[in-house]
Amino acid sequence: MKKNYLNYLKCIKCEKEKLSIFPENVMDDEEFEEGIIRCEHCSAVYPILDGIPCFLPESLRDISINEKTTVLVSQFIPLEG
Repeated sequence: MKKNYLNYLKCIKCEKEKLSIFPENVMDDEEFEEGIIRCEHCSAVYPILDGIPCFLPESLRDISINEKTTVLVSQFIPLEG
């Protein structure tokens, strides 16, 4: 996925368009295979696996995708507090 694709996406939970991508140091035209997209409004997270963002609700995702999401969140998003 390329970072500039965020211009065409919105959160499926709150329908806001303000999304952040992690890792943050990715250039707009640089492709990357995995990471996290996070909604800045409701904090929902969506994994990027094999270059494809997964915008399915957690309840519809395969268990392995949810496990991978947890790992990616711990790698890329700092704990608040």
